Amino acid sequence: MNETEVTFLGREKSSAMRYQSALATVIASAKLIERARSGDPSQAIGNARCAAMWLRVAATELEEVVKRQSE
Repeated sequence: MNETEVTFLGREKSSAMRYQSALATVIASAKLIERARSGDPSQAIGNARCAAMWLRVAATELEEVVKRQSE
């Protein structure tokens, strides 16, 4: 069996990854908001709730970037 050296890089996301995640989440949330606004009325509340939850996730990602850059 061969030995391989492994370097642990950590579990922290880079700022670029956090920005990308937040942006993708906001875009997906916009689609849910549009569905809530003009889609099937019986699904409007569910779509709005889901969008609100994902927007909180995006806000958390951005807050982590700000926090990290403020340190």
